[in-house]
Order: sequence, then C-alpha cells, then structure tokens
Amino acid sequence: MAPSGQALDFLWFIPSSGDGAYLGSDDLGRPADPGYFREIAKAVDRLGYSGVLIPTGAACEESFILAADLAAHTEKLKFLVAVRPGVASPSYYARLTSTLDRVTNGRLLLNIVVGGNAQELAGDGIFLAHDERYLHAGEFFEVFNKLIETGSAHLDGKYIKAHHAELGLPPVQDPRPPIYFGGSSDAAIDFSAGIIDNISPGASPRSRWKKRLPRFARPQPRMAGRSASASASTSSSERPMKRPGMQQID
Repeated sequence: MAPSGQALDFLWFIPSSGDGAYLGSDDLGRPADPGYFREIAKAVDRLGYSGVLIPTGAACEESFILAADLAAHTEKLKFLVAVRPGVASPSYYARLTSTLDRVTNGRLLLNIVVGGNAQELAGDGIFLAHDERYLHAGEFFEVFNKLIETGSAHLDGKYIKAHHAELGLPPVQDPRPPIYFGGSSDAAIDFSAGIIDNISPGASPRSRWKKRLPRFARPQPRMAGRSASASASTSSSERPMKRPGMQQID
C-alpha cells in the first residue's frame, strides 16, 4: 500500500523453487526452470506490474543471480531480493547490492530476511537465538547502510567487526535501493525502526498491525540523522491455497 497521494505498486512472484497449482504447497508440478522464470518476468513486465518478489531459501534459486538474469529480459520490472544477515558479511552484500542496482539501472528492491526455518539457519551456520539475530542484524545494517550511502564504514561491534570497509562504486538509486521488511515480533520491530522503507505485513491480522504500525516510525539511537518513514504492503493470492493460512513471519 502506497502513502496517500501515491500510486499503488503491484508486485508478482517468481516461483524460484518450482511451481504448482496451489500456493504454499510442496506438490510442485513444474520444476525450477530459468526459462519459465523469464517467461513470467516478461509477461508481468508487459502487463505493467511494478516488480516481482524473488523468494529466498535452500530450495530456491539464489535471488541476486536470478534477478540479474531476469533483468536482461525485461525493461521496467523491479526485483525484490533478499538480504540475509548472517549468511554473508555486510560489505559483501553492499557490493552485491550496488552492482545489481547498477546493472539493472536502478531496478533493485531489498527484502530483509532475518529469520527462517531453524534447520535451514543451522545449515547456513546461523545459531543465534531469535532476538539475538535481530541484534546482529542491527549491527549488520549499520555497516551496510553506511557503505551504500557514503562508501565507507567502520564498526567494532559485538557481532559485526568491519574495519575501514569501503565500497568502490555507489548504487544508481540515491541514497540506496528501498528496503522492505515483514517481521512482526517485538525484536523485529525494535530492529527495523529507522532502517526500513516499506512494511510488508503479509498474512498477519489487521488488528495486530494497527497497534504495531506506529512503532516502525520510532527512531533508534544507532540510526540518528535518518528519517523514519514507511509505507505498508500486503500480499494476496490469485491461486487456491492448499493450506488454510500462511506461516507468520516474526
């Protein structure tokens, strides 16, 4: 949902782990196929959708690489790809972000994914408890945003140590590509305040978000000097769902 006075943005979905008749089902009639992904991207670009969400996870194609491929086959379509603190360093993600924003000529959107399946997190070498993952993510984005926006960063934190990090080439979008986030726990909201641009509540009840939405605009001391503004987005399905609900993101 866009702020008052602005046009709504509609994003489609790239089924990068495979596709099927039911959303949220493991029963996939079509395996992951880069050619099929290109056909979807070209179709939604032609139909006027503003972008596509590229999911992340062990069963999915890597979102940054897939976005780079799809960008070569589209003209205006934007790509919402995942930044996963803990999987790689903030300096490395800053280089990925800047390069992809440059090669797509400013068509990159970022989706913060801190949580996930416990088994998958362990497979990625992430063993921090839920709330501690958000403390780690706070330090991660302190370095990441500083690099993207100024070209240099230095932090000797509890979780992140980046000494005199530098980014050689800036992104096209100024000061950086927009950041989306869908976490709804207290730790997630405390982390996101002053960092994100777009809240994505997904399947969470409206009553829960009505109470929590103002907290996203509360500035955090570590982000002093940054304006805190956010719009909200949600998701809907154009396919039948095999399961009655979607897992809530926290």
